[in-house]
Formats: sequence, C-alpha cells, structure tokens
Amino acid sequence: MRIVSVELENIKSYERARVEFSEGVNAIVGRNGAGKSTLLEAVGFALFDSLDYSLKEFVREGAKQGTVNVAFESSLDGRIYHTLRKIGGAGPKQQIDEPDFDAIIAEGGSDVERFLRAHRGMLPNADMARVFRDAVGVPQGTLTAAFLQTASARKAVFDALLQVDDFK
Repeated sequence: MRIVSVELENIKSYERARVEFSEGVNAIVGRNGAGKSTLLEAVGFALFDSLDYSLKEFVREGAKQGTVNVAFESSLDGRIYHTLRKIGGAGPKQQIDEPDFDAIIAEGGSDVERFLRAHRGMLPNADMARVFRDAVGVPQGTLTAAFLQTASARKAVFDALLQVDDFK
C-alpha cells in the first residue's frame, strides 16, 4: 500500500489541508507544533483504526466535526482508493470510494475493515492497530524502544509484527 495523499478538515491544528506524496521516500519537515505528527496520526486513524487519544481530542478545538480522507494505491490491484473517516455530524462515519467510477464500494466499520485488510497486502488476521503503532507510526522518541527491552519482550513485539505464529 502506498499513501498518495492525506486531506484533513478540522483535525487538530488543521482547519483544512491536503498533502500529496510522491513515490519513494517522502520527508515531512516543519517546526514543533506545525502538524507533522498529525499527518501520520491521520493515516493511522484512516487506514489502521489506530488513534492514541479520544476522537474529541483529534477534532480541531472549537469544531463540531472533522474528516480525514486518505488516498492510497492498493497492494492488491494497484488502483487508487480513498478512505474517508468522519468524526461527529450525521451520515456515514467510514467509507471507501473508488474515484475512477465515482462509487462508494465499502461503507461502515466492518465493510471498510474487510476491504482494507484485503488491500493492505498483509495477512488477514494481523492486528493492524498494533502494526501501525509498532512499525509504521511509532511515537516520537520511541523508535528504538523495542530494541532496549528484554529478549522475551522483544520477541513478543517482533513476532507479532512479522506474524511468526501464522507461519508456524
């Protein structure tokens, strides 16, 4: 799966923003508090159902609702899809759109999760929130934390990430 773009509306410090990513490695730079981590948190929220605090804290202060829209290239079929997550307000809270056909192809938590599981290119029973937290969206200052743990604690972290039990 490759992230193509992230759009935010009323999410943390962002009133409205769109960030596009190119193929390969992308760098996000800015001053402290500029919203760099928010972009990564938005990806975790939209694609991995991972958020380390309440939805109320994720929505911009003073706003009643917010949205995260992440466009991604599927690992399954190479097509571009959009996953939309809404916080607050009425209507669907989570959906997958196929922009070439202007169609909603998955709606609601369980349908969206099934779709994302198929298109992320990972084994079906992977704990996606944990994969995000331990490998993709590692919190600031903790990238090497797993390496500093005891051997048994490291084994638990990396066995889960690599899905060792699924291959036994």
